[in-house]
Amino acid sequence: MMDPERFIPYWRVTSRLSFMLAGFLFLLMTLGLCFSHIFDRFQFLGFPVGVLLAGHFVVLLIIGLMFWFTGTQDHVDNNYGANEDL
Repeated sequence: MMDPERFIPYWRVTSRLSFMLAGFLFLLMTLGLCFSHIFDRFQFLGFPVGVLLAGHFVVLLIIGLMFWFTGTQDHVDNNYGANEDL
């Protein structure tokens, strides 16, 4: 159980982390899709590089960011005493 006086700083850090990740993902997906046509003139394994970047690399990067977010949120939870007692 978290102490009541630590709840507001904990929520501030957690919401900042969530909004930062959401903003980064929005920029990544928007810029990745907007500029993928620039790389379409290059080929890798017979596929345009822009398609590979937009369709595969962005997805792998998002999965990696989710693992990073989970680890960082777990660290924040441990610092503020909000971790689960298993």
